[in-house]
Amino acid sequence: MKPHVVTSSKNTRLLPKIFIIFGVAMLLGSVYQFMKTTRFLATAEKTSAVVNRLEIKKSKDSQTYAPEFQFEVNGTTYTNISKVYTNPTSYKVGDKIEVYYDPQQPSSSRINNFIDLWIFSVALLGIGSVIIGIGFFTGRASQKKKADEKRLQQVGVRIEAMVTDVVDNNFVRAGKNRTRFWKIRAQWHDPKNNIMHTFDSERIYTNPKTFVETSTPVPVIIDPSNPQIYKMDISGFNIPTVKFHT
Repeated sequence: MKPHVVTSSKNTRLLPKIFIIFGVAMLLGSVYQFMKTTRFLATAEKTSAVVNRLEIKKSKDSQTYAPEFQFEVNGTTYTNISKVYTNPTSYKVGDKIEVYYDPQQPSSSRINNFIDLWIFSVALLGIGSVIIGIGFFTGRASQKKKADEKRLQQVGVRIEAMVTDVVDNNFVRAGKNRTRFWKIRAQWHDPKNNIMHTFDSERIYTNPKTFVETSTPVPVIIDPSNPQIYKMDISGFNIPTVKFHT
């Protein structure tokens, strides 16, 4: 069973809500795109078109292509470019394709294939669903932390563990600024069950090595029925607090 360090912060409480709100917004965008395409197809007419060139969109490391196509309605030639850029492309100059166009405004047209018609709706649906799932997952994790914190307040037992190490997470950075952090690691031998338990502190954004020595006792509040749920009290080390927002 993975140890559960009980922590609590405003950011962790807000994060699930932000994910869910953002995910719902993307689902609404998906519905909007679906309805927009459905309304377009309800009145659109079909005709044949010819790919006359490939529009190129360059990025730093690659380039993608979208077909520019021409078609004729009532003797007037219309030109449009697909909104979907891909690499590799499925089109080449001279290809004959089928397109939908608005008879009231023929310049509004789309290629008759799944990607050009539905890709934005499907993409928003998929991404939005994943983001909402992440929001619910992090929300449940946050609720569990709050429940564990409340339980520790009610039945928690204070034990003294011995500091064994200060873990430098130099290669695991946190937040958008890639800030370095440390954790204090300590061990406690459970004499009743003859088990050695290892505890890690919350993330510390000031190097605690000048404030903490190995073999120094540190208080840890544990759930007596499950010592894997705990909270290490490092306030006695007087480590300077650094404000950090993930």
